[in-house]
Amino acid sequence: MEAYQNRVLLEAKELAKKINSLQLFMVKETFHDVDSKEKIRMYRQLNVMSQYLNILNERIDSFLIGKN
Repeated sequence: MEAYQNRVLLEAKELAKKINSLQLFMVKETFHDVDSKEKIRMYRQLNVMSQYLNILNERIDSFLIGKN
């Protein structure tokens, strides 16, 4: 595997951890105390991060199956 492909794999793994951490926070009781505008920003952030991870996963799939 190419060096840049390994970097993409690492980036996806790190991003997945961040997404998981954010999702875990958003289901905790303390999330209810967060300002409503901040909650909206957090939901938007989660959405964009998830889209980004989907793109990284598409790239990884193409590395592994050899298709562009």
